[in-house]
Amino acid sequence: MLKCRLNDEGSELYTNCVQLKIKLKKDGNLYKTDTLDTKRMLRIIESIPSTITEPFKIWLANLGNE
Repeated sequence: MLKCRLNDEGSELYTNCVQLKIKLKKDGNLYKTDTLDTKRMLRIIESIPSTITEPFKIWLANLGNE
């Protein structure tokens, strides 16, 4: 819904958005789904201001060090 509203305003969520067809488990059909590359996904996760996300952020940082 947000993506549609931003498109109506002339804005884009992600300029180089890639859509992949992913099979839905319930009905087995393929649906186009917006995806992000690793760099952009990490930037979104890092921008979440919540203490709940801290363990996940630490895990990602340790994973990156490996």
